[in-house]
Formats: sequence, C-alpha cells, structure tokens
Amino acid sequence: MGIRTGTGDDGTTYNPRKRIREPKDSLFCETLGTLDELSAYLGFARVGVDEEFLGNLQRDVHALMGHLAVGKELKVNLKELEKEIENLEASLPPLDHFILPGGSEASSRLHLARVVARRAERKVVSFSREYDVDPQALKFLNALSDYLFLLARKYG
Repeated sequence: MGIRTGTGDDGTTYNPRKRIREPKDSLFCETLGTLDELSAYLGFARVGVDEEFLGNLQRDVHALMGHLAVGKELKVNLKELEKEIENLEASLPPLDHFILPGGSEASSRLHLARVVARRAERKVVSFSREYDVDPQALKFLNALSDYLFLLARKYG
C-alpha cells in the first residue's frame, strides 16, 4: 500500500475522535500537526547534540499524539523528565540575565524545539476545552520546554 490515498485532496482529514472528516485547519489537525512539528524539531536538535534522552522525548511526543488523536492512554516519562531537569539545572550556573537564543548551532536548534514545544502546549490547552486530555499532557509539554531551555543553555 502506498502513502498516497487521495482522500485528503479536498482539504479534509479523518478525525477518529469525532468519527468525521473535518478541515485540515481544524483545532484537531493544528494540534496534532504542531506536535508532529515538535517531533521533527527534536530530531533536528538531536543532530547537533550528544543527548540520547532527546530520542526518548521524541517517542513521548508521539505517545502524546496517539493520546490526542484517538484517546488512548497517555504514557510519557514525566518523572524521568523532571529528574533530568533537576540534574541539568544543578549542573548549570545560576541564571542572572535573559538568554537570547543562539550561541551555537546546537543551542539554536534546541531553542527552536523549545518554542515549538511552547506552541504545542498552547494548542493542547485549546484542544483540552473540546476533548478529554490527560492532565499529564500539559505537565509534560511544560516540563519539556523547560528541559529544552536548560539544554540550550548547556550547549550555548
């Protein structure tokens, strides 16, 4: 079976939560699309850093997409992410000024992933007004952006 079905040529896609076809610019599609973009940016960031944990986070983002798309149980490693944040924060000097994204290619890639994570978080907030969403989803995205900020500092 090929990738091309042609069913989306009219600008719609299937929403399994509502069991209907809906416009590709719907909240459902925008939210899942933003998470897909986040996964791609995490992959982009992984190219520039030696952090295996970013791959785990990509898998967690895909688990979150499955949760939002079809309502399946959310399984993300929030505790592990929080521990990584604590360890990373303890290894960095205290922050005493605003950080401008940049400093190195790796840091810039991580900042791009961070801002997409923040946008994904905002989309999931909107999504949660219309669909049932596990509260861990927002905690995960908030922590993910914090982690990416700290990691960007490390590589900056």
